[in-house]
Amino acid sequence: MIKKQGRFADNNMLPHTIFIIRKIALGDVLWVEPVIRQLSLKYKKVVFKTEFASLFKNYPLTNVSFVDSFSVYHKIMYKIHRYYNWRSKYIELDKAYEQNPRMHILHAYQGKANLPATIEYPKLYLKDSDSEVPVPAGKFIILHLETTSMRNFRNVYGVEWNTIIQYITDKGLEVIQLGIYPQQVKGARYIKTDLHGMTKLIDHCDLFIGIDSGPSHIAAALGKRCLIFFGSVNPWYRHFKALFNGTIMQSYCEFQHCYHEVTSTNGITCRLVGDEGKPICCIHNTVDVIENIGNLLDRKISL
Repeated sequence: MIKKQGRFADNNMLPHTIFIIRKIALGDVLWVEPVIRQLSLKYKKVVFKTEFASLFKNYPLTNVSFVDSFSVYHKIMYKIHRYYNWRSKYIELDKAYEQNPRMHILHAYQGKANLPATIEYPKLYLKDSDSEVPVPAGKFIILHLETTSMRNFRNVYGVEWNTIIQYITDKGLEVIQLGIYPQQVKGARYIKTDLHGMTKLIDHCDLFIGIDSGPSHIAAALGKRCLIFFGSVNPWYRHFKALFNGTIMQSYCEFQHCYHEVTSTNGITCRLVGDEGKPICCIHNTVDVIENIGNLLDRKISL
């Protein structure tokens, strides 16, 4: 448990306020949390601006605040800091890992903030009362296949999802499919929910199955068993192998992990199929998926 009080009582020399900005991308925003904890020990106040401020509801550190927009006071202070180039007072993490693509996202953030690199997952502080979404009575699996990206390397190809759903239901588990506008899979119960409802369901699930996405990072951070599909992105630049509780599915390609060869928010165009085809790294077969699901469900205790 993180202590809420007494951290600054004997140290009046700490800098007053640090501003952090990482506006969009749910998973990317979540990975800022370890940076926030580190900075909370160095500054009297930490202000994090993001579109996903509600993700950090119930955060226990009293000197940290999460905002989706700056107050008038914060705007003035932020502009003063930028005008005088007080870079020790604000940290813009947008494009931080895109400009340093060959390292873990957390380490890219920590490097931008001049902090030591650590190996840890973000922390979430959940309360079931934050959402009215009911939790299914029996065991269930979360399925999340929706991506907000238009890039083909963020998808999964070749899997007969109806067969996957039948396999899971035959084992006595329900499949809950999440997403805003997903291509619904027959046999799965689709639930459209807000961020807190989604996080609540993930926290109570027996297994998470999905693509490299914000919800998958939430599942991994909560220590859930996960089966996550990756395309051209190196999964160990998004997760920590020693801590990850699950299985990564990524098919071999001669240009493996090509996403990290450019400093761009869009990644790289597939050398084999272009932007419109199906990248080899994203193509899987149903038998392998079922085998991995079975192996994960046989794990009685999360790592």
